[in-house]
Amino acid sequence: MKTQPDELLRSLGVRPYYKGYSYLLTALDMITDDTNLLSALTTKVYPHIAKCYHVTPTSVERAIRFIINKTWECSESKKLSKMFGPYMNDWTPTNREFLGITAECLLATTRMQIIENIRKGIKNNNDI
Repeated sequence: MKTQPDELLRSLGVRPYYKGYSYLLTALDMITDDTNLLSALTTKVYPHIAKCYHVTPTSVERAIRFIINKTWECSESKKLSKMFGPYMNDWTPTNREFLGITAECLLATTRMQIIENIRKGIKNNNDI
């Protein structure tokens, strides 16, 4: 029942034609499954992605950093400024910051969907 990372990334203005896009999706999938991985990007996340895509961990890190920088330079997404705050013009997030905030948004949306489904289930049971 996870919110689709692809949908969120596109709404932030992240362009899917960059090489780092698939790496970013994989990293978000891993981190939303285990948030502890956020503190192990260089030791677990990048090496795992590198192995999946037959590249080096360094190229994974660099491609993700590139796509974040490009998004920051080119995006005019209101959702981006809502998620990253009013100071987003003053800084570009690190890979860890971007992945952390984006993963938290995905997890919060998923939690809200679960709560909504539970409420609908309770409401439907009361109708019987």
